[in-house]
Amino acid sequence: MATSLSTEYIDQYLQQGTEQAQQLMKLLQDERHILSSNDGAALEAVTDSKQQLAQTIQASTRICSQLLDKAGFGNDARSLSNYIQSCAEPHASKFKVTWEKLQSILKQCQDENRINGKLINSSQRRIKEALSIIQGQPVEEDLYDRGGETVNQSSGNSLTHA
Repeated sequence: MATSLSTEYIDQYLQQGTEQAQQLMKLLQDERHILSSNDGAALEAVTDSKQQLAQTIQASTRICSQLLDKAGFGNDARSLSNYIQSCAEPHASKFKVTWEKLQSILKQCQDENRINGKLINSSQRRIKEALSIIQGQPVEEDLYDRGGETVNQSSGNSLTHA
């Protein structure tokens, strides 16, 4: 039975974490739209907001991890799950639902962030290709390795050879 760690604190942490994850998801969705519109100023603003939110999330996670560790639950990825399992009802059920919701939102954030990363990589590739053509340098063609990462391959296409 969890006794040395406040159930009120964990409830607050989970609720706050869920709200912050939803805010992060909104910022990531905004970022995707901004990336599609090539608005540099708006992208800088959303990036700053994401960084501030990430710092807030990290700080509260660090505090929760320290409290879980002090209460004997460790400070790894399973600590909060272990704590929740040790709680009495009705806290255990409520925490479990909130924790699962938080994890689901964070998974969606990871997916959205991956999509945004692909958009950024695609944009960078187009810019590099355009610069290569303008400068008369070989255009590097992207090939993909087994892990889906790009591997550059030079080709002889440029404006000066056209």
